[in-house]
Amino acid sequence: MILNIDGKMVATEKIGKGLFATAYRAGDTVYLLVDGDYSKEALAMFTDQTLPHIPTCRRHDDIGKFSVFSMPFYRKLTKAEFPEAYAEWTRLPRSVSAGDVHKWVKNVSLPKALKAAIEELIDGFSNYDYDGMILEFNKANVSVGADGKLILRDCVASRESILKKRSKKINRWVNQLVY
Repeated sequence: MILNIDGKMVATEKIGKGLFATAYRAGDTVYLLVDGDYSKEALAMFTDQTLPHIPTCRRHDDIGKFSVFSMPFYRKLTKAEFPEAYAEWTRLPRSVSAGDVHKWVKNVSLPKALKAAIEELIDGFSNYDYDGMILEFNKANVSVGADGKLILRDCVASRESILKKRSKKINRWVNQLVY
């Protein structure tokens, strides 16, 4: 698919689709077309992307109704290739609410830099919907950087946005039923 990224035509290949975003890859860059979620915007605007576990995220001009962001292409987390990053990931909960993160992160055995990145995500996203935020550390939401470090690529979500999106899908499905 050809995407118009800030006035430049970029040849891409679709590599994935999530609840809010579709990912397209062009070389070492992944472009995300996002609809109905602000997590990438908060990541791009309000987090310290120099921290080793925070992904680099850049905002681009919108394409129609989609917000557009780019990130480097990060590698898939595997136990065999990245045992240290994998071990760190296994110590993360699958999900935790924002209000519980600061308490939880103090009591978990993780490298200092990873703890700092988790707290940075919460602080950066608190500009939006702190009480409704959840952190999801599913394997699909983390990656590995070129240096072998765990990257918290897509770990923050808004509970309200998720419920709204899923509600629309359920309503469409129900409306298709024949009575």
